[in-house]
Amino acid sequence: YDWKAGWDCMRHYEILAAGSVPYFLDLQGCPSRTMGPFPKKLVLEAMALDGVHVTLSEDGAEVQEAWIDHARFNHSAYLILLRQIQAWTARYLSSTALASRLLSEMHVSLLPSPK
Repeated sequence: YDWKAGWDCMRHYEILAAGSVPYFLDLQGCPSRTMGPFPKKLVLEAMALDGVHVTLSEDGAEVQEAWIDHARFNHSAYLILLRQIQAWTARYLSSTALASRLLSEMHVSLLPSPK
């Protein structure tokens, strides 16, 4: 959740497009119909990997400290999740995919691409 822009803001998609995995303070609390095409399940799996440590403020609104214990962190599992998140991003969050989804919701047929 971005306190300035809300759940569904461009910053989250920019992080994915840059090949990184975002960390959300309360992704489980995201309303189910918000951030529909966002890979919530995959991001939650990455956040839950052993060795990821995050200390929050008393009210849970701010990260006080964040670090990775590389002795415990499963790098192989992270790389698998990262590849899955990147594939999801390319398939469902690209401008072409989002435009196609919008047109489909509007019941507009796509014309074949010129050769």
